[in-house]
Amino acid sequence: MRILRYDGRFESLLTLLPQWERGERIIPDGGGPVAFLGVMERRVEANPIEAAETTRTLRERGGETLFRLLRYAFFSELPGREEALGEFYQAVLRFGREADRHYELPGVVKTVEMAKRTGRDVHRWKGFLRFRLLGDGVFYAPFEPDHNVLPFLTAHFRKRLGDQEWMVHDLKRSIAALCREGRVGYARVEAPGWLLRSPSLRDAPDGFYAEEEERFQDLWKGFFRSIAIESRKNLKLQRQFMPKKYQKYLLEKEELPGASPAKGLKRGFEG
Repeated sequence: MRILRYDGRFESLLTLLPQWERGERIIPDGGGPVAFLGVMERRVEANPIEAAETTRTLRERGGETLFRLLRYAFFSELPGREEALGEFYQAVLRFGREADRHYELPGVVKTVEMAKRTGRDVHRWKGFLRFRLLGDGVFYAPFEPDHNVLPFLTAHFRKRLGDQEWMVHDLKRSIAALCREGRVGYARVEAPGWLLRSPSLRDAPDGFYAEEEERFQDLWKGFFRSIAIESRKNLKLQRQFMPKKYQKYLLEKEELPGASPAKGLKRGFEG
């Protein structure tokens, strides 16, 4: 058995793909040792020039759609993704833009499925992500996605909120994207325990959220309740389109102080 080790980054995988041969295992750092007799292990370091060449080849032979499909599949972080992507890369070299239709190849089937799962996660979080105004003026959006969708959401919100200062924080992976003056950077940010339990105002320490944040949240919750039609409430259907794992970070799913929507709205408009 032959093993290729890499640091787990997408650029490193692009460096590695042209070197991969069928039957080889690709294991990222932290993937654990492989204790078998006869194992030959080799480490592949990221090479920006080689990674760029692999990207160019994928885009020329498979088009932008298949390159995006491969990227989505990689960021799914599902087990066995590397070998599947190796087989998919070879299919692109052989079949070009028709590679994703060759379902007789297990690597192609798995790559397409992984990309779909990441794509669904990206689509849902584009709609379910909620920003909160922090005490220092930064708009903050915590979330816990199934897949590593932060790079895709960052590109999405940079186009729409590039003139604002914001942070999208993947609590599950302890990685945050910070946008300032239209430029985005990434950093490891560990979340405090209370935030992992609930991001609500009542659990936050004093000064964490801006003073006006409570007023804006009451307005949004009041609007959400006022447009709801009680007689048509269907919680089963709601959970189908909005699974409970997304509801933890939805402001409108938190309880609104007050007994009626009108009261919440009135409170929100008070100076």
